[in-house]
Parts: sequence; C-alpha cells; structure tokens
Amino acid sequence: MMRYKVLVADDEPDLNRGRYALLLDDPDGGFVWKLAGTRDEFENTDFSQYDAVILDINLTRWRHMPLNEAVRTIRPPVPIVFASGRWHEETTIRVVREVLADAKNANFVQILILDDLMESTAPLKVKAVREQLRLAIAKVQRYTQVSFGDDEPIHVLHLSDPQYGDPDTDGWAGLTEETIARFLYDICPRLHLVAISGDITYQGLPSEFDEARSRIESLLSKVLGMGGQERLLLVPGNHDVNLRLAAADCVDFNFESGRPVIRENDCGPTEQRRFALEPFCRFAWGLTGDPRWLDAGDLCWVNNSFRHLGLRFIVLNTVSELDCSNPVRATLSVNTLRALVPFSHTPDLFSIALAHHGPASTPAGLGDVAIDNWPDVAGFLHVARVRMFIHGHGHERRVERLGWDGKPAVVGGQPADGQLSQEEFLRLMAPTSHLAATSPSGIRRRPDGAARGFNLITLERHQRQVQRVVVQTFTLDRGRPNRSLREEFTV
Repeated sequence: MMRYKVLVADDEPDLNRGRYALLLDDPDGGFVWKLAGTRDEFENTDFSQYDAVILDINLTRWRHMPLNEAVRTIRPPVPIVFASGRWHEETTIRVVREVLADAKNANFVQILILDDLMESTAPLKVKAVREQLRLAIAKVQRYTQVSFGDDEPIHVLHLSDPQYGDPDTDGWAGLTEETIARFLYDICPRLHLVAISGDITYQGLPSEFDEARSRIESLLSKVLGMGGQERLLLVPGNHDVNLRLAAADCVDFNFESGRPVIRENDCGPTEQRRFALEPFCRFAWGLTGDPRWLDAGDLCWVNNSFRHLGLRFIVLNTVSELDCSNPVRATLSVNTLRALVPFSHTPDLFSIALAHHGPASTPAGLGDVAIDNWPDVAGFLHVARVRMFIHGHGHERRVERLGWDGKPAVVGGQPADGQLSQEEFLRLMAPTSHLAATSPSGIRRRPDGAARGFNLITLERHQRQVQRVVVQTFTLDRGRPNRSLREEFTV
C-alpha cells in the first residue's frame, strides 16, 4: 500500500487538528502525516522527508511569519496545498497573489477550504481532495501508481548489454525479449521493475535506438503491462556514446576556405562532446517519459520515484567524460558526486545505485570494467548509504559482497556469510542478454564459460523495509532460460 508523507503547518493546531485528521486519516492508509504547530518546529523540518505540505496561509501566531518566507523554507518540488478558513477575506486573497507572483519555483497544487471539512458534504469533499492530493504528489515526485503491499516482495528484472545493432549478436537472441517475458510469466507473474544497465546499442546510432525502443517497449508491455514505462530504469553505457558526434571535438571550420580542418595536435574535449549522448537521451526520454533525460547536465540524479515503497535509486552516468581521445574512460567527477548526496538520510530507505561500469575488472581480453576514480565513487556510495550497486559491462554474472575498497568481503580469511554489514554493499553484474561468445574473427565477446542471461532480483520486505535480497541468474541456453545460480543476502 502506498503511503504518502504529508506535513501540515498550522499556527492554530488545536483548533484545526480535527479537520486535518478528517482529511488525512484515510481508512485506506494512504497518508502518514505530522502537524507542525510552531514556527521553530516548521523551520527545523527536513522537507525532503515529505511528499507534500499543507500550509496555513494566515500564520499570525508564528510571530507573524510572512507566507512568502514560509514558502521559501519549503524546498521545491514538494507540492504545497494552501489551507485557510478565511478565504472570504480580501487580505487572504491578496497575500496569496503576492506569493504566487514571487515564488517562481514553488509548486502550488490546490487550495483547501478548512470550513468545508466540517459541513454535511464533507465526506464527498474529503474524498475529492484526497484524490487530488494523491495525483499531485504522484505527478511531482514521479511516483509509480502501481499498488504494493507493505510486506510484498519487489521483483526487479536486471538486463545488460543487449547492444542492439551489434553484428556479433548471438543467433539465438532474435526473440530474447519474448523468451524472457514468457519465462517470467510462469515463475514471477508479478514483476515490478526493469533495470537495464547500459550498452543498449552498438554504436549509439539512431537506427539502433529505434530497434532498441521497439524491442524494449514490447518487453515492458508483456512483463509490466500498462504504465510500465514509469517503472523502467536506464543508464547509458560506453557503446551508447555516439563517437561520430564526439569526433567534432577534433574538427574546426575554416571560414576563409569554407572547409573543415582537423586539429592534429589538439583533440581534447570541447563543447561538442555533449552531443555524443544526445541520441541516447532522446531515446531514454521517449521510452520513460522522464524529462530529466533532456537536461543538459551530467545525467546523474537521485531517483526518489519509489521512495514511498521504501526504495531509492541513484542513477550514475559513468560515460559522461568519454570521447574520441578517451574512448574507454569510465569516471564520475567529484563535483557531480558531491551534488548527488541526498539531503535526506532516511534509514528505512534501501538505496540502490545503477551504473554501467562497476568497481572491479573483467577477465583479461574484455577491457576494464573498473570506474577510474573508484575511491571517490566509493566514498559517495558510503555517504549516500547505498546498499546495492547494479551494473553491467562485464558480459558475465557476478554477485558478491564488497567492502568500500571494491574488494570482496572476507571474515577470518574466508568468504563472508550472507549477512550484509553496514560497511559493505552488494554488487550485482548481469551477463549480456544478446552477444555471442566470440565474433566471426575470433574476438571474445563474453568471458570463458559465461553464458547469455539475465538477473531476477527479489527484495523481500517487512513494513516497506528491505530485509533480504535474493538474486537469481538465468542463463539463455539456445534461447531457453535455465536457472543457474541463486544467492541470498540478509540486510
């Protein structure tokens, strides 16, 4: 069951508490709310903990706190509902108009007439306001509208490295998406999320993204049904960077001759590099509807869309500095990481990081999986209280507990048991879902013994808190899924 956290700020708590209770004591358990009755309590609130704020307009008992000051105290994009029993007064209307003109970044969703909650028609109005509040919160916070029980496990399908358009695609991979969907229908009829950890295309070409969108949309419709796009998580991989666009870093235009000129001695990154991920961004936005993919930033953010379910995802773009001069570079700048640290360190949230590259190397011959500046990234993951790191790039399965130095956890010289400590995180890498073992020229595309496949991650919960993680890996043997390994970890 979804529970939205609402803060009520009112300078007359004893007078209006019953009215707010009538609204927010939802018999369906849809809201958890707290009333801030003093100015100090309001100003010391961590608003990132709340999904919406109901704000009394006339805060005269709070040392005459101006409404615009109260609004500025609430960090956007938290939805704000203006509440008052004095809407008939001209002063109230004037104050609201002034605040609406001043607070450009605030997110006002509706007004609440407190007197209406005590009339004979209150039940109908309460029901309508509740639904409006739910919809406003879901829109702003990008919450999924799918219903979960507090103790219901959450199942996540983890795919990686399909590399649509790669000539080395396995001959049995033509119906991989349909095969996975049919298989999951039998063993996991209620799938909740799909995470794809990069390398969605081979060269980042528009035609490859067109194929990717068609095949992924087909998969989502089968395993998630209607509204599945909002439950898809993506990150770009090195193959999703269009190096043809990045190559403009090495080209100048001579206006006298009217011809391009190759800069032979200086091919460092310029502003052109940012276009290299433009095809991926448009693809990701079209597939998920998430406007953050159209942001010109570094494509890293804290995704709180599932916070009401006890989950937080951190999307990490490890290929933002990849270009023609550094075609295999995987890194995350310290400034990016510092800006990503969540304001809220809610202990009951299970934080999961999603990236393409990981903290360790692949077997020789397949390149380096490791993030270049892992100590910086590990420090961020520790501060952000990340408990699980999901990635791809290695074209094989790897599930293990790691310390923050990126090394496997051991106890007394022996591999550690299944208890995940606070000083460790769980690292999950998925095998490629499409690539053949070797190319026609004999180049290895998967490590020795690694089969194509996918991960099914189950997050077992109690009262919305993740208690145990179960990871099952299924190999695709000639197009037929078979479970190869299952591991469990207690949080």
